[in-house]
Amino acid sequence: MFVDPIPEHNLERLKEIIKKAILRRQTILKKKNTTSQVQTRPPAKINKPHQHVIHKAILWKKLLENGIFKSKSDIAKKEGITRARVTQIMNLLKLPPHWRYFLKQIDDSEKIRKYSEKRLRGYDPDKYPCKLCPIKKVQL
Repeated sequence: MFVDPIPEHNLERLKEIIKKAILRRQTILKKKNTTSQVQTRPPAKINKPHQHVIHKAILWKKLLENGIFKSKSDIAKKEGITRARVTQIMNLLKLPPHWRYFLKQIDDSEKIRKYSEKRLRGYDPDKYPCKLCPIKKVQL
């Protein structure tokens, strides 16, 4: 197969087009790199929770009772967490009613961290005096 040689004036024009295309590509790549760095940067950890996790536990319990989820495993898959973590959060529902009421009322992020699920985990209010919960047990 024989290819005709490119005339000299067309060759110069082709070189100019290629140079412009290379410059344009480099400019686009620079713009993409600068914008992608801004967009892919992880968000600052300023976002603080505004509700205690007991709200999730209450919601999950309702969803289980209504048959929307068949098991804690289904909840774990939907939430993207482990089944053990779902159980830990659901165990907050075993706390006395006055504690659950108190935890539902919290909306301050510092208090939410103070009364975190991890701190309350395994705490037996009958065995130990209430050091964490500021609400005293109401005698009925």
